[in-house]
Amino acid sequence: MSGAVPAGNTSEDTDLEKVLATCHDRLPPPAQWAAFAGYPDSLALSVIDAIWSVGTRYAITTGVINRYIAARRLMGADAMGDDLTDLLSFYDHLGGIDGFIQNIGTRNRVSTQPGATLKGAAVQEAATALLSLDINTAAQFRAAATTNLGDEARTAWTAVPGQSSGVSWR
Repeated sequence: MSGAVPAGNTSEDTDLEKVLATCHDRLPPPAQWAAFAGYPDSLALSVIDAIWSVGTRYAITTGVINRYIAARRLMGADAMGDDLTDLLSFYDHLGGIDGFIQNIGTRNRVSTQPGATLKGAAVQEAATALLSLDINTAAQFRAAATTNLGDEARTAWTAVPGQSSGVSWR
């Protein structure tokens, strides 16, 4: 039979082999892959990224991050060092959640459930929850990671709408 797939192989196997061959041809070796550095000095950007990136294309998250960085730069600030107090003050500066969404964010929601919380509201709630535990900076967050405070922070985070699975925490 012409065009028949050899015994033991399926068309899915063949398609997978084509994808793997293309990746092998176009991507550098895995040893040369660079990990995303994240925002080691900005808990504000880390929170925005963690919540906005779940369930959306990462390009949307990148747009939100870039608009936040640009707006903070116009204010004479460096978002790469923003803590949660800076983030919440910026929300206030823009008139709250609606102002943040209109100027920086998107109308994406934390889930597809009808009436689900807007991601902009979840970011504000997560920042407020961490700040209520006296975690304001990236350094404080890292220091708390392996302590009881870190456990409390995780509990507070997963209580934020749309974050209960812990995916955004990781």
